[in-house]
Amino acid sequence: MTTERSRERLLLAASRHPLAARCAEGLLRCEARATARLALLNSGGGDSMALLMLVAALRERSDAALDSLSVLTVNHGLRAEASDECDAALALARMLGIERAECVSVTVSNGNVLDRARAARYAAAREFAVRHGCAAVVAAHTADDRAESLLMALRRGAGLSAMTRLLPVREFADGAFPTILRPLLGVRRAELRAFLTDLGVTWRDDPSNALHDRGAMRSEPAVAALVDAIAAGATRAIAEAEELPRFRADSVGRILAPGATRLSRAECDACAPALRAALLRARVNQAGGSIAQSTLDRALGTLRADARAPHAFECTTGVELRIAAREVAARSLR
Repeated sequence: MTTERSRERLLLAASRHPLAARCAEGLLRCEARATARLALLNSGGGDSMALLMLVAALRERSDAALDSLSVLTVNHGLRAEASDECDAALALARMLGIERAECVSVTVSNGNVLDRARAARYAAAREFAVRHGCAAVVAAHTADDRAESLLMALRRGAGLSAMTRLLPVREFADGAFPTILRPLLGVRRAELRAFLTDLGVTWRDDPSNALHDRGAMRSEPAVAALVDAIAAGATRAIAEAEELPRFRADSVGRILAPGATRLSRAECDACAPALRAALLRARVNQAGGSIAQSTLDRALGTLRADARAPHAFECTTGVELRIAAREVAARSLR
């Protein structure tokens, strides 16, 4: 079968698969315009190979040349097999007719390998997206990834952020990175692999994943069953939780004047308890600092106790949070 016929067969089969409609719904939730240039991250693993097939099949309906898509695969240089995985990702992209498909090699510095690798990958993705004029970067996170992230965040004692670790859209306020879209958060990892098997598309998962926390979750039967149950049943709860940070930020924004570093104690006391932590954080941020969770907990305890004597709390970068009878203020001591 010629490459062109293979391409047509694959794209047609992918476009008719039930997952195509779910991916299309995911892109709508991400508010991705049908004509927007997108950069797809592809590691050669099952999730990202399925993402590539699905997005390409959807875009081919209106963009036959797939000129609006670019594909990036990143070689972190941590395993000898990574080169072959990157080659497989590029081979599929090019067979589908995507001209802008590149492999970028990065250097991962010493320290937390996962965090450093992620930072290097995102830096490469930013440069790639900017160079090709892409409006957003598309990642292949799944419902399983979201469930695993939730469990790991809860173990670390995270609050509401534990339920919103992976959002359909992630925007970076400082403009340091293009928007990240995650249209497959409602799809299970097993469904994506079954989809690839139906199409006859192979993939190569990184074996080192099994050595980290997520891999342990997948290999321990009881934990894997819990992740499976969360991925299947927590969709509605997580969807509702996604709205809460936006509501909280809007509420804090209405209370705090832009650029101000003072808040009346009466305003703070009148706020719902659920908003007070966000208010104190925002106040410290406005003064150029950040506040550790332990320090924030002590400050909130002062408010709950209705203490009126002045209390000062040391924050980062020389910023002090001060709670007194009349006001809550944050100021730089430098």
